[in-house]
Amino acid sequence: VRSAVLDHFATLKSEAGDTALAWEAIHGEDEWYRARAGEHLSERVGDPGEMPARTKAVIAEALLGQNDAAAIAASELAASMKLYEFIPLMATASA
Repeated sequence: VRSAVLDHFATLKSEAGDTALAWEAIHGEDEWYRARAGEHLSERVGDPGEMPARTKAVIAEALLGQNDAAAIAASELAASMKLYEFIPLMATASA
């Protein structure tokens, strides 16, 4: 069922769907679930320059937050998607 939810977000082909995928890729309970959400997001967005601002905001918020697990997941997502503008936030998150 949870995988079907991710499939649904991807088929929305919208900013809201992409943002939900980013949220799940960072805050999802299980590693496989976070990885699948990240895969869907990568397939949907393709070029990092096309990622909606709200979606990027989810990643930035996790990098700047107090939750270490979310910061690590956000760093991994940003790196896998080649979101180079997040490198300074990644450095801050690891400090």
